[in-house]
Amino acid sequence: MAFAAVETGRRRRRQRQHAPTLREVAERAGVSTASASRALARPALVSADVHSKVLDAASALAYVPNASARALSSSRAELAGMVLPSDANPLTLRALRAFERDLGAADVGVLVAISSKARSAADCAHWLESRGAAAIALFGAMDTVGPVEVKHPCWAIVDLGFDRAVELAARYLHDLGHRRLCLVDEPAMGRSVQLLFALSDLVEVRIDSYDFRSVHPKEFGRQVVERWMALGADAPSALVCSSDLVGASVLRACLDHAIGVPRDVSLVAVGESGVATLTQPALTSIRIAAEDAGAAAARTILALLGDRTAVEARPGVKLVLRESCAAPR
Repeated sequence: MAFAAVETGRRRRRQRQHAPTLREVAERAGVSTASASRALARPALVSADVHSKVLDAASALAYVPNASARALSSSRAELAGMVLPSDANPLTLRALRAFERDLGAADVGVLVAISSKARSAADCAHWLESRGAAAIALFGAMDTVGPVEVKHPCWAIVDLGFDRAVELAARYLHDLGHRRLCLVDEPAMGRSVQLLFALSDLVEVRIDSYDFRSVHPKEFGRQVVERWMALGADAPSALVCSSDLVGASVLRACLDHAIGVPRDVSLVAVGESGVATLTQPALTSIRIAAEDAGAAAARTILALLGDRTAVEARPGVKLVLRESCAAPR
């Protein structure tokens, strides 16, 4: 009897040692371990195909989930990551609010990393992955992520609509008769060469970069206007500013130098934080539906978490006519 009891105990230990693991289920199903876990614990987050493959693999291996591990994982929100530029503007912040709200409603927690000159967006994304983020949204970080990593299966670049907003501004100014424009921008924005190609058939565009974070708002407006004045006869007849705060600063500097807006130069601001309506004259602007961008980013992250194909969505842009633009003289 004692011998039989010992043999039975050994068999049980061998059975426990050879019990199939979640990793083996995932390998048999051809999915990641995280996807296999979601398919078993939260099937609504994965596609029907992934769910079916995981169930078939679990059945074939006679896999039985560990009850204590399952209880622990079910009490903990899944994690996503977001990378922000250090100079996030009001437009980005509005997108972030919608992004975090929609992920929170789906019980997905959010880890945040902020990129800088010393820490690229790609470095931030890798760090977030090491902390458990299963999918990552990069806000305004396209130019600091390599072309190969842009195609990373668990990273999503969030389109805030800036390029399309600038193009809409350029087309409006072209219709007014302007043929030479200047985009007043920040170095960290790093607007794409594709944008210049898109506008080259309409107008001549130059991009002037300023480090708006290092000086008082009134000072960077003065820098913009003094550089514009130094161009003399070659000065562009219209300025497209990267935010309404930048536009308001440029407008103030124009008034200080007795430059008429829109008599001598037209101004358009990209994005609205409420400042555009407070200036005199009020700034014509391009309104970007930033909340839509944040909500679309959240849907993309949820699709990546569920191994589903994300559908690209772009926020709407709309021209808001006010008083700062006119036909060139």
